[in-house]
This record gives sequence, structure tokens and C-alpha cells, in this order.
Amino acid sequence: MKIRLQPLLLILSLLAPTVVLADVCEDINYIANGWNEMANALHNTDLSQITEAEAAEVDAAITEAYGATEEFAILLETEGSADEIDLGSDLRYALVTLWNTQDGTLEDTVWAMDEVVDALDNITDYCDQQ
Repeated sequence: MKIRLQPLLLILSLLAPTVVLADVCEDINYIANGWNEMANALHNTDLSQITEAEAAEVDAAITEAYGATEEFAILLETEGSADEIDLGSDLRYALVTLWNTQDGTLEDTVWAMDEVVDALDNITDYCDQQ
């Protein structure tokens, strides 16, 4: 069993620094899709059979994606409208929750990753209403 996260990390890490607030609704789809694919890969994996090396790969993927997504959340909080500020705050809260689970079980990390995906989905829904 091998978890493939590197292509998703490349997309997430290259995208966030180029995010401009005017493009929030375009960029959020790429970020959300990357997190969704990463979460789905974990959901489709028997977590009880994951090797130590694969667990380390998951941690590294989360760490890299976290930084890029946090940058996006901070941009929303500092440059967005009132609604975007709230969405950015919710996303940052979900990211902090995820970060705090890294010393817990992999199941806790997957649950927290789902919270990040939900926060990103809320931003996507907001964009769909614009």
C-alpha cells in the first residue's frame, strides 16, 4: 500500500503564495480539491496497515499543505470582506485543530483534516453564491 501525496503538495505549495484576494473564488477550488484528494486518499487507506514511513509521509504532506493553506486563510482575514474574514477565521481554526492532532492518532488527524475540508467547502459555497 502506498499513499501518493506529492503531486497534491506541489499544487498546494505553489498556489498559495500567488493568491490574490480578487482571485479567491478561482483559487479556492484548487486548494479545496488538493485537500479533498489528500483526505480521500487517507479515507481509502486501511489506517491500521499504514507503515511508519507512510505515516511520516502523511505528516510531511499535512505540514506542507498547512503552510500554503494558512497563507490563504490569513489573506482572507486581513484583506477580505466581513464574510471572507469570518471564512478565513474558520479555516484557520480548522487548521490549528489539525495541527494540534499531529501528536495524536492518525484517525484524529484524518478527522481534523475533514474539518479543514469542511471549512474550504464553506468558502467554495460562498464563492458559488457570488
